[in-house]
Amino acid sequence: MNGALSAVLRPFLGICLLQHRPQDLPAAQLLFVITAVAYALSNIILAATYMNPARASLCGAAEAVLMLSIMYILLALRGVPRRWLQTGVAISGTGTLFSLVGLPLFMVITRANAAGPWQMAAYLAVMGLLAWNVAVLGHILRHALSIPMIAGVVVAIAYLWGVSAVLAAVFPAESIA
Repeated sequence: MNGALSAVLRPFLGICLLQHRPQDLPAAQLLFVITAVAYALSNIILAATYMNPARASLCGAAEAVLMLSIMYILLALRGVPRRWLQTGVAISGTGTLFSLVGLPLFMVITRANAAGPWQMAAYLAVMGLLAWNVAVLGHILRHALSIPMIAGVVVAIAYLWGVSAVLAAVFPAESIA
């Protein structure tokens, strides 16, 4: 990995390994915009594995806006809205990594000719990735909201469930195969 790419990814990998905190990231608007756009694009690409491209674009963008809005509301309710930039960068950056790692797994799952052991292995890997994502999101939230880790994980689960429910209602899955 080249030096510049490594320098950009290192803090997000550190957060994914629960070694770094969102407050270790700079509160920079440019970084916020870059990671939010990367997050939306990675969600669009992921959604395109099971939706047509136009719906995937709307769904991916809606998920990013919903995530950032909910995070701002949570931080404002907790009285720390100034943490929004760093929290948004942390969640967008790590979410982008999780989406990109999950992309080949979703491609295996959504392909009809992948039925059998490969599809089951992909399902299991996605479940492991989801559990890891919940732990990372809980880690970010515990620092952003100044709450215990278990509370961060509970908030992460509630957040993921709520966002998934809203997106499933607005953008029901369709077969593109």
